[in-house]
Amino acid sequence: MIYKALFLLILFVSAVASQRLDFSSKNSCKTVLPPEEYKHIPLYTLQIFSTKTISTAQEVLDKLPTDLKKEVKLYKAGNYIASRYSKASNPKALKRYVDIFKNYGFNDAYIVKTTKWHMLRNYIAPAVRTAKKEVRQPLFFTKEKTLSPYEISQTIVKADRAYKNGNDSMAMLYYEMLLNANAATSKIKNNLCYLYGKRGAWFEAKKIIDKERYIPKLLYAYAYGALETNQPDFIQSLGKYILMDRSGRLALLSGAYYEKRGDFNRALNYYRLAYEKNPSDVYNIFAYARALDLNKNYKKALQYYKETLKHTHKKQELYATLKRRTVQLSEMLQ
Repeated sequence: MIYKALFLLILFVSAVASQRLDFSSKNSCKTVLPPEEYKHIPLYTLQIFSTKTISTAQEVLDKLPTDLKKEVKLYKAGNYIASRYSKASNPKALKRYVDIFKNYGFNDAYIVKTTKWHMLRNYIAPAVRTAKKEVRQPLFFTKEKTLSPYEISQTIVKADRAYKNGNDSMAMLYYEMLLNANAATSKIKNNLCYLYGKRGAWFEAKKIIDKERYIPKLLYAYAYGALETNQPDFIQSLGKYILMDRSGRLALLSGAYYEKRGDFNRALNYYRLAYEKNPSDVYNIFAYARALDLNKNYKKALQYYKETLKHTHKKQELYATLKRRTVQLSEMLQ
């Protein structure tokens, strides 16, 4: 299923370039203003509260578990210090966290629209203080509880219905309830990682992935969701796993990620990596051939198109596409 969808994505992926957002921050104030073009890059962040001093803000934030607090940073906001959670290019990625913080007593939490320029310019410091050892608490706002067999079956039905209907928020809520009740099947964990990918919620997905000892299927699910919604921290989150993945699938998805941004040189590098990791996979060969084609290396592209044909049955949808482009390039290079 994912492979078929990936094939369609690779075939029809947009070539429109877009600015890649970098959400990384330094641990000290910047004295140099960010580039002017950053003023045109919209960002959304969840403002939790504001205070007069950094020390007061940090004292208030001590009530949060480290899992949440590590994503909170402090910013200048006029004469106040604003405590803000995370950043995203789409407000929907932050909407669910409003309830999470309200559950911890921050009733005035709300989503703020700003720009990358203002976020970088007004950044002060991370909220986490390492001097005090904190007790790790559950991340999910649904409190842990034991569900009866009937409640589990009903929750699974509700979750699957929401998932199939595209109601991601409700599906995530039900899946998280099952996860916290230790009633999540491998399918549920896979679906949840995919939904986290669509939201760019890498920290939540990583908790599941780490606990499951890095099952590749969960990484692929997250990666495909993140690719589908064009998450800006795709490479930052999955970097080390891309190199570890022997199948080349994460590298393949990374190539598609850069191709969507119109960065064909980087796309070529990742498609080549996917091919080198698993040169017998027809999708890896095809993606590498297309990347060479897009970079106008027609002679080498033709070579790999022909190689892909050898691994493709005539009845497959891919065969007609390959045959047509192979003939075109052969005539062009005569």
